[in-house]
Amino acid sequence: MRISAERDGSWLRLAIGDDGVGIDGDSTSGRAERVGLSNTRARLETEFGDDHSLQITRGDPGTRVEIRIPWKTAQATHGAVV
Repeated sequence: MRISAERDGSWLRLAIGDDGVGIDGDSTSGRAERVGLSNTRARLETEFGDDHSLQITRGDPGTRVEIRIPWKTAQATHGAVV
């Protein structure tokens, strides 16, 4: 399994990949999603509206998931950064 997080301009890009059997086809677009993936999409929509992306692609081998959300820095609260 590979996990990475990096800043890409004004975006935070999170990527998770594995070397398992992978998914059928090039992505899950149009496929019935299970609860975990549906919940993840709903949470991203609630938090970021249209300002995010979630892509699932087939690797060779495995599957890769990439999430892009706006880059934000922590806000100072009472002199402490949270």
